[in-house]
Amino acid sequence: MAEVSWVFSREQPSDALITPAQVTPVGLTLQGTAIGLLLVFRTNNSYQRLAEARALWGKAIYLVRELMQGVSTVLDTRRGERLPPSAASVQLGRYCAAFGWVLKARLREGDEVADVLGAVLPAAEAEWLASRRNVPVELIGCMRRTVYAEYERGRVPAHVHQARGRRPPAVFLLHPQPSFF
Repeated sequence: MAEVSWVFSREQPSDALITPAQVTPVGLTLQGTAIGLLLVFRTNNSYQRLAEARALWGKAIYLVRELMQGVSTVLDTRRGERLPPSAASVQLGRYCAAFGWVLKARLREGDEVADVLGAVLPAAEAEWLASRRNVPVELIGCMRRTVYAEYERGRVPAHVHQARGRRPPAVFLLHPQPSFF
């Protein structure tokens, strides 16, 4: 094979007979620059979307933690003394534990939530929730109904006093009129 290519290279016409075309690299340089800029913009856009998604996911986790701390403080503390967890706070803890998983499954189409719901919630409730169209919204509704039931029993105050007038993010769940009515 090497001998054939050597013979072929010897039999080629001389360089004097071939006139190279005048090709300037300007066109290719402009195309390369344009393609490079498009790739950079797309990459930056992707990184911005990823950063925004991480920030929103972190905020959701923060709000769920804030909700559980508030519920635990209101339902499981009397006169500064810590009580055993109430059934409502355990139920809300289960809802909060399932919320992150079902939200992830909602955002990533194709993920199943039945296994997670079955591990965290009673079978009938897990089956009912899994059959719903928007499971994260239904879970939020379940949380609201649980807190409202505790409000009706007199265990949750209608308002929350906060130092420096700051309103905690989870206070919307303690409102006396839930949005599902």
